[in-house]
Amino acid sequence: MVIGMIILKRIIESLKLFKPNKAKARPLEAIQVGISPTCNLKCTFCPTVYMPDTDQSQMPLELFNRLVPYFPMAYWVYLQGWGEPLLNKHIWKMADMVKGAGTKVGLTTNGTLLNENAIEKVIYHNIDLISISIVNDTPEIHNKLRKGSEFNSIIDNVRKLVALKQKTNSTLSNTPKISLSYMLTTESIKNLPSMVKLACELGVDDLYAANLDYVFNNEADVSKVFSWDEKPNQEYTTLLSQTKDYAIANNFSFRYCNMTLKEQEPVCKLDPNKFVFITSTGEVTPCTYLGRKINPRIYKGKRYEIPQKSFGNIKDKTFQEIWDKKEYVEFRECFSNRNNEYVMLVEEFMYAEQSLPKIKEFERKYENAMIKYSLPKECQSCVKIYGI
Repeated sequence: MVIGMIILKRIIESLKLFKPNKAKARPLEAIQVGISPTCNLKCTFCPTVYMPDTDQSQMPLELFNRLVPYFPMAYWVYLQGWGEPLLNKHIWKMADMVKGAGTKVGLTTNGTLLNENAIEKVIYHNIDLISISIVNDTPEIHNKLRKGSEFNSIIDNVRKLVALKQKTNSTLSNTPKISLSYMLTTESIKNLPSMVKLACELGVDDLYAANLDYVFNNEADVSKVFSWDEKPNQEYTTLLSQTKDYAIANNFSFRYCNMTLKEQEPVCKLDPNKFVFITSTGEVTPCTYLGRKINPRIYKGKRYEIPQKSFGNIKDKTFQEIWDKKEYVEFRECFSNRNNEYVMLVEEFMYAEQSLPKIKEFERKYENAMIKYSLPKECQSCVKIYGI
């Protein structure tokens, strides 16, 4: 499973690729387009293996072209959803269309199709960001979890990409940013420290340790490393600390998510006011987690059936018409109100006398505000609102 938008958001924050110009601000941080619903691997933790969508067709160029007028609304267009984007034969033309609109383009790949021809195209088509998914630093575990892949071949592809980047003028602008996305499972987390060492040796720009946050069945629930309560696994905490220490000592960018559910945040990292996900068939949805037609979800031991949350299809209406649709505006307003309340309360607290009674008062006001502007039903059982 590859969740490109989360990866993009973290890379934007850490590598500071996203530097909005207030004079020419764009309303969206990113438009994510799932140009391929299929994958050439059978990863043990991916819902597409167990519950493939009924429509397995790649996004046609004609449908993608309907979005081109709206790319200037976003700083980024990310060409990836639940499948492998390099399976779409139009990907490089699509990337050119994004760049032609003056917007940055990124993608996430499992690395198996990143052959010499694809590597040259990454450079030639000026891809700004490419993330390669890895689940372990040993072939045995990696190949077992990402069935159909060959670890040594993927690492060799990464080395070739880094070498070509260094050889070409792309190093002048330090593009593409090359990131490794490391899926955390109960098996893979034990090799996290050694994986960061390998990432440093490879010369990539960054490694992101991603939670197995879409818990769609009991097996995924057992394989995840984050905790449903506030008691973190001590072994995992130690491994994470060791990894952070090594990254700091070697001046390497290492990013990760929370491993315990704490208090609910006002807005998740994929703020629907700033991000949007468009499926390969043209459905406009708030995020990848609400983009699939079949979305079972386990949350704190309870199973939920979450339907696809589509506000329209770009085959029928323009993106702007769908974005301005009353139901979509109301969905987003919830997050705007929550964020505004939070900002106001923080400012009030900052300029007040900070005492225990004041802290308690602040906590009470915050809780009341989050209740007043409660999350949409679809988001109430999503761990992203807790920073996972």
